[in-house]
Amino acid sequence: EVNLSPEIRIGYVPQKIDLERDLPITVKEFLALRSRSAPEKALEAVDLAPTFLNKRIGELSSGELQRVLIAWAIIGHPDLLLFDEPTASVDVAGQRTVYELLHKLQEEYNLALILISHDLTVVYRYANKVLCLNRQQVCFGAPDEVLTPAELAKLYGGDRKFYHHAHP
Repeated sequence: EVNLSPEIRIGYVPQKIDLERDLPITVKEFLALRSRSAPEKALEAVDLAPTFLNKRIGELSSGELQRVLIAWAIIGHPDLLLFDEPTASVDVAGQRTVYELLHKLQEEYNLALILISHDLTVVYRYANKVLCLNRQQVCFGAPDEVLTPAELAKLYGGDRKFYHHAHP
């Protein structure tokens, strides 16, 4: 059971957003749909230059679009950000950028982040708590405590192992 205080502000970034690539809307106009105040600040928070304000949404790479969606989500100064597979449509180089950005935003804005991910490498590297579900709760705790062969077998069936390669 989850109980949220009515004062909690929540931001949400979907797995993907289906936009017409020809849609004649700029990043500034898109962000203004949420709030007319300080779109530059929102872009700065997600490490995009102010020049992106004049770009059309359809011209953005998938990684740039994801960062614009994150900017959209933080405009309301949320306490909690929810993500559904935040790097699903982002190339490998952009994935690291997105996760490093989320970590930075978490620190700078004192945010709680909840994200769905099937990438155990990402989970191990960036999460401080993991909730594993397979039609029910299978495990909950720190990644190094719960991403064990026994728990992975419960999640995926059979004998599974996860190798965490630590990078210095």
